[in-house]
Amino acid sequence: MSAAQSKAKNVRGKRVAPAAHLNDVPRLRVEDMTPDAPLGVAELKQFSAADFEAWCLRGEDFRRRLSAAVIAALRPAHVWRVDFEQGGEWGGVCPVHLRFTHKACDQIIIDVMSAGPASPYWNGLLWVNTGSTGLYCWNEDGFDPGSITGLLERIDALVSAGRTQPVDIASVLWRGGPHA
Repeated sequence: MSAAQSKAKNVRGKRVAPAAHLNDVPRLRVEDMTPDAPLGVAELKQFSAADFEAWCLRGEDFRRRLSAAVIAALRPAHVWRVDFEQGGEWGGVCPVHLRFTHKACDQIIIDVMSAGPASPYWNGLLWVNTGSTGLYCWNEDGFDPGSITGLLERIDALVSAGRTQPVDIASVLWRGGPHA
């Protein structure tokens, strides 16, 4: 019996189809995507840090489209104003750099930054001193809209409960509340 045949048997001795390996799943190739290719949640979840960077290196129109696709995937609540970096005005370090400002409290600003050359992770930065001091309050291995939306919902719950100082919100988030 070959090694492949042996692996195809379960514990009771019956033959079963071997499990598909992750390597068997065709991987999205950013360089093969056309400018009008679909860019939904499924595609964004497959992007690696290098893929995000490769997409953005195609030009500002591609970068704007990528940022717009991420915003569309997140569907942020109406309590947030959303902006995205264009032309490197916030440093140009991350392929996708979104800024969420709470409409009820202008000093609550969260930057969500994609994986890219500076970091292999998606990161959330809460500004405690607008423009000068920020605290990382979240990170994730890949694009996970539920995780980002969950962070925004937790922050909105804190603002709704009367916490309007970024440092107070950062403290609660670091301690795992509310509803971490």
